[in-house]
Amino acid sequence: MKKIGNDMIHKITLGTANFTQPYGVLSAGLPVSEGDVYSICVEAERKGIKFLDTAMGYGDIASVTPKDTLKQFQIITKFSVLGDYNILESALRKYKTYGILIHDPYHIKSTNRNNLKDWLENLKEKDLVQKIGVSVYDTNDLDAFISIIMPDIIQIPLNPFNQTFNNENFKRFVKKNKIEIYARSLFLQGVLLADTLPNVLEPLRPFWLDFQEKTKNFPSKLHALLNWAFSFEWITSWVLGVSSLKDFNEIIEAIPSHMDTSLSFAPVNHPLVDPREWAHA
Repeated sequence: MKKIGNDMIHKITLGTANFTQPYGVLSAGLPVSEGDVYSICVEAERKGIKFLDTAMGYGDIASVTPKDTLKQFQIITKFSVLGDYNILESALRKYKTYGILIHDPYHIKSTNRNNLKDWLENLKEKDLVQKIGVSVYDTNDLDAFISIIMPDIIQIPLNPFNQTFNNENFKRFVKKNKIEIYARSLFLQGVLLADTLPNVLEPLRPFWLDFQEKTKNFPSKLHALLNWAFSFEWITSWVLGVSSLKDFNEIIEAIPSHMDTSLSFAPVNHPLVDPREWAHA
């Protein structure tokens, strides 16, 4: 057992995808209520959360969160390279924007790469952002971004099923270039915390049952997942979404004080570990 400190809470970035719209395969079809958004943000700031993960495509978080509340956080936001850069730049002036990430690197080929590079670099020169980067699903996405500029931040999917970027080559690349890594999808949109497997993901059942078996000796699957997540020292922060204040508090209470380093999972080689494939299943 490895002891870990209370600073683990600072390795959590609060995800906001469901603050303005329904999000996730287990969603009831509604976003988090405005009252809950406020309560979650207030408690997150009180507990020491420093960063919010947002995106232009999620909707305007300022429409559901008081301006004074948002000022308590550093914002990492994502944008489409096909969007209006003037509108994007105007939006950045509303918040303390720590980082801006390209949300759709697969569209980079459809842009003027030199103009995109110049715009990103100018954002830093104007002190509108501290870091620039990219949100990726696979190595092709990363290659597309690196073809124009080296990122300060890369946001990746990482969970017991999807470990595409959990390899030595990627970790060496990250260390060499001093890149911050933000990992998302730890809960796989809540599938790994659920008691039943959605029908659309039935082909993943053998792997899902194996996950249940390996985590059964932990107080909960949430405890097991956080234990596994915080063992990755090369991850700068974990982007974790919640549906209620209760969810948020459960995450904080489940942060391990000691880490069981024996917990490991073999990555799953199946298209459905990528949520983009769920609509086609």
